[in-house]
Amino acid sequence: MSKNIQDYCSGLNHMGVPTLDYNKSVAFYESLGFKKAHTKVNPNGQQVAFIQCGNLIVETYDKEGAAMEAGAINHIAVDVHNIDE
Repeated sequence: MSKNIQDYCSGLNHMGVPTLDYNKSVAFYESLGFKKAHTKVNPNGQQVAFIQCGNLIVETYDKEGAAMEAGAINHIAVDVHNIDE
């Protein structure tokens, strides 16, 4: 039985991009026209920002030991039709 991702997925939700310098990363995305959609501080003190430009959302967050390589994306989250499936 083959599965087609379009049967389960309705689109991209966000991409997670770790950073060693949270403030510098947020400023970089804002310089490109992104706006902060949501920010928080996790119980462990990790700063997190969801930054949006149109329907593209980037989640950037403090991460000790972040890869710091071009294209270093930690995760990609997708919207789904039915989470229980």
